[in-house]
Amino acid sequence: MIAHANEETQPRALLSFEVEADKIFDLRQPEELRRAGFNVREIFSEWQSVTANGGSPESWRVRAWIEASGANGLIDPSRKAPGVWHLVLFRWNVEGGAKVLPLP
Repeated sequence: MIAHANEETQPRALLSFEVEADKIFDLRQPEELRRAGFNVREIFSEWQSVTANGGSPESWRVRAWIEASGANGLIDPSRKAPGVWHLVLFRWNVEGGAKVLPLP
């Protein structure tokens, strides 16, 4: 999150949740993206300069394709820390979506 910080960034907090989800697209296994014709190297490339110049990064098109395919979310591997990943949910706590509950 360091790359997204600026002088207006609020302090961060660590929260824990229990997540029950199916239909999660795993970007750590990009074979399906290749089969669909996506350039995997471009998907995982730096995107800030593309948006700063008014463009739409390939990763945004991929995310839209994944969501349109019926996925409830995706697993996104870290570009800076190998082995680290995060879960991105498109919908939760609604019919057909993931279930997310805060842990005490």
